[in-house]
Amino acid sequence: LLFGIVLCCSARVALSQSDGGVTGNFQLDAQTYKEDSLIGAEPVAEKMRSNGFLNLNYTKGAFSTGIRYEMYLKELNGFDKNLGGENGNTGITYRYARYSTEDYEITVGNTYEQFGNGLIYRTYEERGLGLDNSLDGAKIKLMPVKGLQVIGLIGRQRTFFNLGAGIVRGGDIDLGLNDFLENFGQGILPSTFQLRLGASVVSKFQKDE
Repeated sequence: LLFGIVLCCSARVALSQSDGGVTGNFQLDAQTYKEDSLIGAEPVAEKMRSNGFLNLNYTKGAFSTGIRYEMYLKELNGFDKNLGGENGNTGITYRYARYSTEDYEITVGNTYEQFGNGLIYRTYEERGLGLDNSLDGAKIKLMPVKGLQVIGLIGRQRTFFNLGAGIVRGGDIDLGLNDFLENFGQGILPSTFQLRLGASVVSKFQKDE
């Protein structure tokens, strides 16, 4: 409602070793509500509502893994009601395991990625707006030579606390000519000039009902 008190709390913890360790953070956004009949605002049965997020990550050498636990008790007023449901919702909504080197990266679980400028494919999180469409599946990223990056992925997109019915497959190739060709444009083009070439393909299969 119009009158409210917003409480935002966050905390971070890190237990590290020379070759890795545990890191994490916790965020809690809470609001208290008081009825305001003058503006005809939607009534809220609860005196307080909150959105909470707990991230835990572990890294050791080239390997990393992590989870995110979310709780909506219930979701803050103005957020999509599917987040909290009728009685609130809690659970692990994001988990991954990744092995990464200079030449390749393999991820199993939830991933975020963007192809090019994001028009054909973009998964991202914006918790302040209640948005998260991470892909739950597998992704491989190859960097065989300097300036060249190839990505392949497959999975199902997050829909609140569930997964969408469609299977998403995608591939992207990106070539930075300034890095790929050592003397590209030297003496002809400005030193700040950058040229990248890329191509992407995305498909989604979903049974026709």
